[in-house]
Amino acid sequence: MSKAAKHITPKKYDKKRLEKCWALSDSNSGIGEPCIAFQTHAHRVIQASSPKPRRWKEWLKQKEGTRIVSDLPEVLEIAAVLKELKHDTSRTLSLVGQWGPSIRTIAKIISEPTFIEQLEIDAERVAMAIYASPPTFFSTLNTGEIPTSEGSPVLFLRPRRGNAPGANNVVSSSQSQFFILTKFLTDLFDNHRSKLENKTSLELFCAFASHSFTRTAAGWLHEQNMHSRMCASGLALDIFADSKSMQMQPSSLLLSGTTASFNHRGVTRSFYWIPSAINFPGIDAVLRDRKNLFALQASIANDHKTPLEGIQKVWKEASSTIQKNCTWHFVIIAENISTAKSLRAKFLKELDGLMLGNARVPVQVWYCVL
Repeated sequence: MSKAAKHITPKKYDKKRLEKCWALSDSNSGIGEPCIAFQTHAHRVIQASSPKPRRWKEWLKQKEGTRIVSDLPEVLEIAAVLKELKHDTSRTLSLVGQWGPSIRTIAKIISEPTFIEQLEIDAERVAMAIYASPPTFFSTLNTGEIPTSEGSPVLFLRPRRGNAPGANNVVSSSQSQFFILTKFLTDLFDNHRSKLENKTSLELFCAFASHSFTRTAAGWLHEQNMHSRMCASGLALDIFADSKSMQMQPSSLLLSGTTASFNHRGVTRSFYWIPSAINFPGIDAVLRDRKNLFALQASIANDHKTPLEGIQKVWKEASSTIQKNCTWHFVIIAENISTAKSLRAKFLKELDGLMLGNARVPVQVWYCVL
């Protein structure tokens, strides 16, 4: 629409009629901003643009406009677009599950099957570029600007949502959150993250982790503090259960967040693993300390998810060596003693009688104050 409107002259349009209209301007490669006719006379102008500020920053500032970050399209919406383009829609769900909800990407894959090879190369290149210079990447994010398409096809943007656990409400349409959406892309990214020093690796994990979307700001900060403490070389932490106590030794070996990385570490006697995906309910990390396997939960409140399902999933993903040779523990890591004891009492009842696998391996429940 905007491309045609770009050539409109005062003799060829009705100003009064346009004043009643909402004008949609598509900011493609040839158009940086809406045409003068739209900016001057339309009742409201909407410019559909990429995140690149050069396409909208100046005119939006001059017109005192508002930046709105749109949400990602649903699978059915993408399928509808593909249908209009006369493409086969049968693979929409699987492709979105692998590459994320990008209409352009999915349409390109379906219309040009060989494009997926280039897409894989581009995704690897992006991951390598970000990990090659994390400080440069973080300095860009700290400017407060919406990240550009440099992260494509790995990073996705959505409007900023609330910090409450499980919150899906948009709290600011003018601000954005960026994240890696699919397991395929997360695994690709994590394979590169594993080559970094722990501090940098943790910073990147925290920047991209979907964990933050399920926690309050204070809860997410506490979880980050736990990760920093547990993958740094340092003194052992004391953990408690009624009148008993033992020590839990942090590990400087931080694994990538893929389940394959965890599963393949059967012979490694010490490691720390933070699952990339939030599909281990109630479990935020796993620590192996010689013959002990600790499933950890970072919590500052009494309403954290039950760890029952999460522990069972950790068992399922663990190697047979870990299953057979390790004593299994669940540890609540809290900020204060009252929360720690309260949660231990609660989960002790929920996990009472829990036995893992055919060998009926018991799980011991502990608490720790960080």
